[in-house]
Amino acid sequence: RHIEISLEDSGISYQPGDALGVWFDNDAALVSELLSLVSLDGDQTVEVNGEQVSLSKALIESYELTQLHPGFVSAYGAATEQAELVTLSEDKSAVREFIENRQVIDVVRQYPAGIEASALIGALRKLTPRLYSIASAMNEVEDEVHLTVAVVEYDIFDSKHQGAASSFLAHRLEEDSEVRVFVEHNDNFRLPAGDKQVIMVGPGTGIAPFRSFLQQRDNDGSTGENWLFFGNQHFTDDFLYQTELQDFKDRGVLNRIDLAFSRDQEHKIYVQHKIKEQGKELYQWLENGASLYICGDGNQMAKDVHQAFIDLIIEHGEKTEQQAQEYLITLRDSKRYQKDVY
Repeated sequence: RHIEISLEDSGISYQPGDALGVWFDNDAALVSELLSLVSLDGDQTVEVNGEQVSLSKALIESYELTQLHPGFVSAYGAATEQAELVTLSEDKSAVREFIENRQVIDVVRQYPAGIEASALIGALRKLTPRLYSIASAMNEVEDEVHLTVAVVEYDIFDSKHQGAASSFLAHRLEEDSEVRVFVEHNDNFRLPAGDKQVIMVGPGTGIAPFRSFLQQRDNDGSTGENWLFFGNQHFTDDFLYQTELQDFKDRGVLNRIDLAFSRDQEHKIYVQHKIKEQGKELYQWLENGASLYICGDGNQMAKDVHQAFIDLIIEHGEKTEQQAQEYLITLRDSKRYQKDVY
């Protein structure tokens, strides 16, 4: 989803590279089901941050219901005298495996039982805002902020599951309603001087900060060249900001763009494969002072892209593995190699 939020009269400002913190409400239907399973009345009051509020309001606004942690399994098991959960919580590796694909509601569905409201609240963690890389530059969109949000949705244990914040933004937040946000400044993900070259690797929603980078460089009239590597599953459905990127390309703001759509052919092609193909010229850009940026999945993509740059530095810079590692460390120390991964 492309989300646009008005900052009018808020006094909030940001720079390309910053993130937006979003406070969200949990799904009221999910809260209702949870209360039913543990035989609690949502109208009864509980204390949250020194205030008396209804249990329903507390669960909707103040507590994590999707991100499960071992402490909940232990506390809920003890409070409801569920021997299986108590035993499970004593085995660290077993409980980690148990919570891996489960949300709070999955545990309660599997082990429904009456519980005191205070015990339920005590077993849950306080809700924390989610951070999203900002996908706009203020000198382009003025008093707005744009986000690129991947909506988390999956089926498991015979039921549909959703991410808390992404489903709030995509499905429950109505047009023209208000949302609580703040800016998380990120001085470790900043554009270089306007005359410097920039290499951007941002598959999937990792494209977000690079949209803001391109808007900023366009408005600044920067002369430094820009090279983007973007990837996703399918060209027809997943080429995020296609028309905007094409416009940047046509006007010379985006000098080069390499695309990798992994599922459009029999063998999967990812951005790291495109990086390998362009290794010689990428190395020349780095030698000429280009800054390298990576945004997106930190579990696998960022590691694969890092290795792809190690490989091209070895090959085209005629260096050893150790020398290539040191080359990237030097870039990082001089703020020419920056990552925004999650």
